[in-house]
Amino acid sequence: MGLFTPAWKSENRLKAVNAARNCKNQKTLGRIAREAKVFEAQKTAVERLTDQQELFSVALTGSGVADAAIRRMTDQTLLARAAQTPAMFRTLREAAASKLTDQAALEKIALTDEEETVRVAAMKRMSDVNRRVEIALADPGREAHYLAAKEWITDQDELIRLARNDPDKMVQAHAIPRIADERTRAELALFNDWVSNDERVSALDVLRPDDATLEKLAEGKTDHYFRMIVTKRLHDQDALMRVIDGESLSSDVIRAAVENITDRDKLLILLGGEKTVKYAMPRARELKMLDEEALERLHPSAREKGQLERDRASFLQKLSALGGGPVVEAYLKKDVDALKAIAAADAEKTEPIEAMILLLREYGEEKGEPSGLAYKVNWALTELWRKGGETRRAAVKEANRWPVRSHGDHGSGSCHEDSGPIVFDFK
Repeated sequence: MGLFTPAWKSENRLKAVNAARNCKNQKTLGRIAREAKVFEAQKTAVERLTDQQELFSVALTGSGVADAAIRRMTDQTLLARAAQTPAMFRTLREAAASKLTDQAALEKIALTDEEETVRVAAMKRMSDVNRRVEIALADPGREAHYLAAKEWITDQDELIRLARNDPDKMVQAHAIPRIADERTRAELALFNDWVSNDERVSALDVLRPDDATLEKLAEGKTDHYFRMIVTKRLHDQDALMRVIDGESLSSDVIRAAVENITDRDKLLILLGGEKTVKYAMPRARELKMLDEEALERLHPSAREKGQLERDRASFLQKLSALGGGPVVEAYLKKDVDALKAIAAADAEKTEPIEAMILLLREYGEEKGEPSGLAYKVNWALTELWRKGGETRRAAVKEANRWPVRSHGDHGSGSCHEDSGPIVFDFK
C-alpha cells in the first residue's frame, strides 16, 4: 500500500473497519461501500450512509451490501429507478419495490417486470385493492393468483368463480375457505385434494353424499386420512370390495373398508386375501361368522407364521375365486361332501373342486406339516392331468388360471396339454 493510500483500502480487517467507522464524509463512505477490499468495512460504511444518491450508487453495484443499501433508501424517485433497472438483480428490484409508495410506479412494475416476485412485491404495495386484484388475476404467474384468492378478493361472486373455474387447484383451494355460503363451500371443497382435511370432512357433514360419491372419493389419490374417513361412511358392500381391491397405499383405508363389511360371503373372500386377512379376522370374530378353529387354520398362530401364512392366504384367495364363501368355508371345515355338492351344481367348477378334494384327502393338515400348499395343488392338478381327455383339458385350464410364477428350472410358468403341469409357486 502506498504512503498516501487511504486506510479503508487496506486488506487488514481491523484497519479498514476502523477507517470506515471514523469516516464522516458521505461521499467517502459511498466509495468505501463500493470499493473497500474488506467486506466488513463496506458493511460499516453502508450503515453510516444517509445520502440517498450514494446509497443508490451502492445498490447499483449489486455487491454483497447492495441489499443493505436499498433498505436504507427512502427517496421514492430513486427507489422507483432501482426497482425498474433491468440490470439490477431480481432480489434487489424486489426489495426496492417493497419500499415504494408511488402508486403509478408500483402499477407499472406490477404490469411490466419480467420477474413474478418483483411484480407481486409491487402489487402488495398498491393501495387500490380492486386494481390490485384485476392485475393479479391477469398476471401470467401463479403466486399473484394465490394471494388474490387467499387475501385480496372480498367479492363473494368473484371467489366462487375462482373456486369453480380457475385451472389451478391450489388457487381454488385458497378461495374455497373464504366462501361464506356453507353449502357452496362444501360442494367446492369435497373433490378438491388441496383443501384441508378439516374443510373436506365438514363438507361430508354438510352434504351427506351417497355411496356412489363416497366410493369415488375413497378411490381417489388424495390424503390417506381423508379417504379413511370417507370409507368409514361407506356401507355399500360391493363398493367396499372395490375400494379394498383397488387400494395399494393405505392400510388405514383397507381396515376401514373391512370393518364395514357385513356380507358373509364377501368377508370369507377377505379372509382368504393376503392383504386383507389380518383385518378380516377381527371382523369375523366380531360377527361370529366362523368358529375359532376355522379362523386359526386360516390365520396360523405366531409360531407358524411366515411362508405358511402366505401359502394359506394365497391358496384360500384362489379358492374363493372358485365359488366365494361356500367353497372357502367347506375347505376350512374339510367338508368333502359340501365340495362335491358345489361341484355337482356347477359343471364349470367340477374339475378344480375335484383337485381340492384330492388335496384334502391325500394332503390334509392332519397328515403332515401344513405348508407347501403350492406343491400340494400341483400334485392334485397333475393327478387330474393324468386322466386325459376332458379332465386333462380342465386341469390345464385350471393350472393356467391361477396366478403363478415358475419355480426353479421348470419353465416359464405355463401348462400345456402335451407336457403336463409344471411346478408352480404362488405369487
